[in-house]
Amino acid sequence: MRHGPGAHEKETILCNSDKTEMNRHHYSLYVHNCRLILLLRQDPSEAENYKPAEFHWKLDQACDKEWHHYVLNVEFPTVSLFVDGNTFEPFLVTEDYPLHASKIETQLTIGACWQDWKINNVSNLHSFSGLPLV
Repeated sequence: MRHGPGAHEKETILCNSDKTEMNRHHYSLYVHNCRLILLLRQDPSEAENYKPAEFHWKLDQACDKEWHHYVLNVEFPTVSLFVDGNTFEPFLVTEDYPLHASKIETQLTIGACWQDWKINNVSNLHSFSGLPLV
């Protein structure tokens, strides 16, 4: 991924969200203010306890306008990030309840996050701009 400092809005790299109605994000990877953030909401379980849900990494690489190789390894509740072969620990992990059960289909979107609410009759997408391939 190649990214530079830009807008202060989140730029989604990939997102799995509800296809209609509720607009819940099941998982999402995005850049926001030079931070790489992984949202990983757990499916319903018998225990309604808080669980790790958002992993935040503050990375110079996320805004230096250079190409970098990112690898995420998820072995819940642990998430490992490797950038150019170097490991990084999250500086912040927030917790949330698991999602409640639903029969709503999900939709995986690459380079944006689908949300089925409209602004000026256009569905909302938190799109990833990155940088041109020049």
